[in-house]
Amino acid sequence: MHGAERSGPPIYALRLLRQWASAPVRFDTEVVLARPGPLVEQFRAAATTTVARLDRHGPERSMQRVMSAVGLASAGSSFVDTATRRRVGTHEPDLTVVNGATEPTIALLRALDPSGPVVTIAHELSTGWFGNIDAGARSELLERTSQFLAVSECVARFLVDELGVSDSAVHVVHPPVDVDPREPDVVGSIGATILGSGATDWRKAPELWLRVAAGVRTRSRRDDLRFVWVGGEARGSRAFWPLEHEMTHLGLGTHVDFVGDIDDPAPLVRSATLFVSTAREDAYPLACAEAIAAGVPVLGFDDGGVGEMVAESGCGVTVPYAREDLLATAAVELLDDAPRRAEMAERGRRFGLETLATASVAASVARWLMDAA
Repeated sequence: MHGAERSGPPIYALRLLRQWASAPVRFDTEVVLARPGPLVEQFRAAATTTVARLDRHGPERSMQRVMSAVGLASAGSSFVDTATRRRVGTHEPDLTVVNGATEPTIALLRALDPSGPVVTIAHELSTGWFGNIDAGARSELLERTSQFLAVSECVARFLVDELGVSDSAVHVVHPPVDVDPREPDVVGSIGATILGSGATDWRKAPELWLRVAAGVRTRSRRDDLRFVWVGGEARGSRAFWPLEHEMTHLGLGTHVDFVGDIDDPAPLVRSATLFVSTAREDAYPLACAEAIAAGVPVLGFDDGGVGEMVAESGCGVTVPYAREDLLATAAVELLDDAPRRAEMAERGRRFGLETLATASVAASVARWLMDAA
């Protein structure tokens, strides 16, 4: 696993591990994290967990940079692999599960070099496979992996069409959501909150989300609008200035909150009126799945995982990429149509219970792992 940060793939794995601990399966699990993060103790509570130090500031990587600087790049790589094996111990599992196509997971796989079969849970589209890892790492992971578990049909198509993976080697199971059976606080609530989420980076496109917020304020007659983005850089951090620039020039001022990472965003999701995703690319975003399962309509672009999710659930609206103006119009229409939102909310909650609930997803993944083993 690439790390213990609060992002989709680690949360995905953590939910599976917790479910398997509460409803035991026919295999034992052991977790090796490539780098530390805020969820480490939660992983340790769910399964036997060790942590490598493949983060940039870890001692192994620091020594590797020193060795590379004096012309010993190959020796530096060997040092990292040896130190990683020493840190996490000897692992000869019956089956190795790589959770995501990332540089840390591939580095960890290379260092541990398990002799048994390897399977990969694929959370990524082109940004992950072509932007976050180089050609050598990509080829290495594809060659080592015998079976892929894709989080969506669009990921499965990408694996087959773009990466040359055999159809027979790809299986699809959507990510797990801890579904709350209570009724949401969306329809009929006081005020209107439009939620966004994710790292404040190019892929999640918070600058487009800000343009949607400005468009909604221009088109809507409501004066109770609140816009909240969860995750990434919070307002006031040194790296926030590009978004501060956008907010100032769009006249958003105090109408938008960037709250950064929070321990439990579920209450905020449940109280939202709409969830707007402006991601340029997303495989099957967990935040959107959580919103839909809570009965919160999701608006986004019609490609990738968001389009697939909205089509499957019937809880939301999609527009052509990357028409943020159309997203703003669609948001205002839904804000003014409480009965339509209520219908979407009911479909979303039903989809969450029937398709995304952690218990059923964990059982499906466990069966796939047993077949793969």
